[in-house]
Amino acid sequence: MRKSALWVLGLAVLLPLCSCHRTPVEAVQIHRFDKVLFETPASQLQGKLASVAGEFNTPLLNLQPENPEFMQMLAGFVSDSTMREVYRLVDSVFGDMQPQSQQLGEALHKVEQLCPSCRYDRVYTFVSGMFDYNMRVGCNSHELIISLDQYVLPYLSKYNYFNTPLFLVQQSRPEYLVADCITAIARDHIAIPQDRDMSLLDYMISEGKAIYFAQQVLPDAPDSIQERIQRVELLHAEPTALRGGLHALPQPHRRRPQDQRLQRLLAPHHRLYRMADSEKLYEEQQGHHGGAL
Repeated sequence: MRKSALWVLGLAVLLPLCSCHRTPVEAVQIHRFDKVLFETPASQLQGKLASVAGEFNTPLLNLQPENPEFMQMLAGFVSDSTMREVYRLVDSVFGDMQPQSQQLGEALHKVEQLCPSCRYDRVYTFVSGMFDYNMRVGCNSHELIISLDQYVLPYLSKYNYFNTPLFLVQQSRPEYLVADCITAIARDHIAIPQDRDMSLLDYMISEGKAIYFAQQVLPDAPDSIQERIQRVELLHAEPTALRGGLHALPQPHRRRPQDQRLQRLLAPHHRLYRMADSEKLYEEQQGHHGGAL
């Protein structure tokens, strides 16, 4: 009896000692450029951008508050009634980004564990107005930028989802945000052929590597988030699904003229989250196979 009591006492002392080594992961700070833009009166925008230049000093953003033409374009963008409605929706969904901040902090910590040189310590958000699947997440060697309006697209039926294909609309829900960030990081580090155009096999291998990396970082995320496919779609897939799968690659979006205004806000040299130049790839496949794979 005495030995049992000592064993229980020892276990009670040992458990706290074991658990003390599990240091909680800090949430990553998210810098909300979208709030700066849309919550500042247009007449005060130039002064506001100058005052926050230090916080948003990143090559991912191409801010030019001293440029009158740039400021005129930006003032028109934030005053546009459609963009203001989109921002109100963004604010209603992402007004408090603490959950995403914590999830991203934990995911980026895991990224650093897997790749010690991959330290991402700054995250920015903005509203792009482009509604382009390829423009969701951008990154450089240590920073991420997220276009939040891409993740409220399912709530924009009033605008016919800005002509976005429905299968992409379904993949534009808020729960995809963290996984998209991790996949963007993976693609930024995957080596691609430099001496030739990428083949379909190259694309498949690249996507496989990105998915595998996301699975290591987010092991508890469902397949529908990691692989962008629902189980019911797998169960009902047909032998000719490859042709449909090629269509499922993000297509380059033909932007409306008013969407091009914000192109200058993004630094021209930063690498965006791009899965593939699928339009070119599809045309090549059409030419080789007479319109079918």
